[in-house]
Parts: sequence; structure tokens; C-alpha cells
Amino acid sequence: MLLFETTHLTMKAEDLFRKNNIPNMLFPKPKKAISECGLVVKLFESDLEAARELCEDNGIEIKEVIRIS
Repeated sequence: MLLFETTHLTMKAEDLFRKNNIPNMLFPKPKKAISECGLVVKLFESDLEAARELCEDNGIEIKEVIRIS
């Protein structure tokens, strides 16, 4: 899961992933995560690097990567 600082950035990243065929879903933020945003973007581990590169290329800062075991 990817956590962003604000809801605006989360929605922008979600739209960017959708337009670039990276499957994702929005979920409520885990309570342990510290951010102004109440959402996280969940995606497949195999798509994580592509998602990071897209965010970096588009000036969207990822606040935290949360892995679920």
C-alpha cells in the first residue's frame, strides 16, 4: 500500500496508475499510519517499482510504503 500526504495526492496517484494500467484500489488508511490523508492506494507488489517511478516522474511524493504480511 502507498500512503501519500494528502487526499489530493492520493487521488492524483490513483488516477495516474489507472491511466498507466497499474491495477489499484483505494482503502482506508491503517490507524498506525501518520498522514493527513485517510486513504491508501493498494496495489500488487509486482507493480510497486513501476508505481514509484510514475510518482517520481510526475512529482508525487510517496510518504510511506506499507507492506501487509
